[in-house]
Amino acid sequence: SSIRIISPNGGEIFKNGDNCEIRWLQKNIKSISISYKTSESSSNNITSSVQVDSNSDTGSYTWKIPDDLRIARTHFKIAIYAYADVGSASDQSDDYFVITKDGIAKPFIKTMNIYPRKAGESANISWDMDFIDSVNLSFSQTPGGEYKNIVTDYQIKEYDNSYSYDWKIPDETPS
Repeated sequence: SSIRIISPNGGEIFKNGDNCEIRWLQKNIKSISISYKTSESSSNNITSSVQVDSNSDTGSYTWKIPDDLRIARTHFKIAIYAYADVGSASDQSDDYFVITKDGIAKPFIKTMNIYPRKAGESANISWDMDFIDSVNLSFSQTPGGEYKNIVTDYQIKEYDNSYSYDWKIPDETPS
């Protein structure tokens, strides 16, 4: 027996209340249980002991993502546990997918403490975000003031869950 998740398999963005179609490839499977994971050690049941068509090579289950699912910058994987007459198999999403309130993934600024730094010093700007390839960073000298560019199209090199940029504060802050 074997099972392999097709979707969601990483990189997808859903919102609370969406129907998420969980799809997989299967061989010699009689029933499945499905869970979502927010880390390698956590598992939260979506459904259990669902009978599947053992003659089919594919299967699917529609999960209505709860409106009240805790989503504070949490990333999810699907885990499927498959059962056969003899033995069992399992698989999980290859990478994380995101669930947000509005279905739009946004960076969350973790730290941007640049005051009372002085011209010529460095400031570390860091943020949490997945599934982005590049960012534009800018700053304002006053709340609500005009934004000035720090860096445009800063390329994210790898999936890390935590990103940062070291900014050398210019000797003369542009006006």
